[in-house]
Amino acid sequence: MAAYAALVSLMQIIHQIEHHPFPPISMDKKQVVSLTEMVMFLQEFLEGYESSFADGDEPDPLEMRIADAVYAAEDVIESHIVDQILPAASEVKRDWIGFFNCFQGLKEPKNNSPTSVDLYESMMKVIEDMFLIKKEVMEIMALKDITQIHISTSSASLTSSIYSPSNLTSTVMVGIDDALLELMDKLTDARLDCQVIPIVGMAGIGVNWKHEVLENPLRDLCLREAQKERFYDVVGQHSPQGRLNAPVEIWNMPQLRHVHFWRRALHLRDTPSGSIVIMENLRTLKGVKNFKCDETMVRRIPNIKKLGLYYYINVRTESRDDDYCVYNIKHLQKLESFRCKGYARGDLLGKLTFPHSIKSLTLDFKHYSMEDVLEKVSTLPFLQKLKLNDGRFQTKKWETVEDTFPSLKYLLLGSCFGLECWVMESSHFPCLEHLYLYKMSVKEIPAELGEIPTLKSVILDDCSESVVKSAKKMVDEQEELQEEELLSFKVEVRLRRKKEELQKLANPNFQVNTDW
Repeated sequence: MAAYAALVSLMQIIHQIEHHPFPPISMDKKQVVSLTEMVMFLQEFLEGYESSFADGDEPDPLEMRIADAVYAAEDVIESHIVDQILPAASEVKRDWIGFFNCFQGLKEPKNNSPTSVDLYESMMKVIEDMFLIKKEVMEIMALKDITQIHISTSSASLTSSIYSPSNLTSTVMVGIDDALLELMDKLTDARLDCQVIPIVGMAGIGVNWKHEVLENPLRDLCLREAQKERFYDVVGQHSPQGRLNAPVEIWNMPQLRHVHFWRRALHLRDTPSGSIVIMENLRTLKGVKNFKCDETMVRRIPNIKKLGLYYYINVRTESRDDDYCVYNIKHLQKLESFRCKGYARGDLLGKLTFPHSIKSLTLDFKHYSMEDVLEKVSTLPFLQKLKLNDGRFQTKKWETVEDTFPSLKYLLLGSCFGLECWVMESSHFPCLEHLYLYKMSVKEIPAELGEIPTLKSVILDDCSESVVKSAKKMVDEQEELQEEELLSFKVEVRLRRKKEELQKLANPNFQVNTDW
């Protein structure tokens, strides 16, 4: 996702400044600590955040707010670096590589300089904004804890502890009494055979059966008792490295249909050696970190339909060259929905491939080549929904051709930088119904967009004035050509701040809203 990638990028920038022998700017230590703590908090939250907008047609407002706040922080730091660097290196372009390559010859600015004062005040505004977001996130996390059960476990057994009146005085039950009782029955019955009792929300794996959400005291008690009673496996334990590992026995569960992990990114251990259990019933695998799609994995999950992966390559502990065999994803011939997000160095996305069966595709990475991705996906015969976030147009131009995007109905481009010229014909998107542009600064929307007969809506969210005005021009042309007051499609402009000039453009076919 763009928000997470932005947080990682900001952390790297702060780290480089703080640890460089001759940093171009001097940041207040307390501000650095506060900013770092909030960034790490938001990173951990996003690692397992399953957005309710994930399968919808619009970006998540919370993720957009986080990304905007991080971009604001980067802009503040970048502008102050420019102020320091340009006098000493006027030929250096505004590129981070250039910035840090020329740090060596710069002197540290004085802390009491006007520049340092401006930086401090600007960063205070950024930190205040991020604190408000953190507060909102904490409220969201609190709401997810539907049931709060405080249990004393010093000497009581599992059953007596849970049903003790003294321990239920502070319990809040919100619509899951029956589910909790059913869970307790399973935990305390007299069955002698092995069984797996999946519990979603206990900081562990969710396997699409029940949806009991329990607070940590009950979770800890259940895990202890499960280990004591030698359950088939205990799901939800963390590895020494701090990542969450699924039990390796998961690959010996042929009836498993859905694995959807949402709290934190789940690490799947290497498959057991020896014979391979083909997971013919597995349809959904979401929330998996650094998934290695080697040939064994392809054979193991032949009928997977929904795949949600997250890649974060820690260069200190993992190889830069590890491509996780993403080129094998094209061999998952039943795959229909694929979402891939995160922050990865190297050419991991360049090696990513897609099967022809794909109907929905979402990519959320930092500054990947839009040209490479668009070339790969434009000919997918069944692709209906395409969401591309945070890419970069290296050539600054996107020119579509005939016989591309034959089935595409929904297209989202979010924070895709560098696009200046978009050239297309209406026949290049024969089925397009919805276009969503977020934070795009293309000089002009193609007038041909309005000629697509299937088009129903265009949403311009926090886009540049040039985008908005060109869209209004497109609407005006279609109103004149069709000679109708109401067109077959509508354009909605979403402004983050009031702009009277743009608000005056509104009409029944061109809505301008500022409540975002």
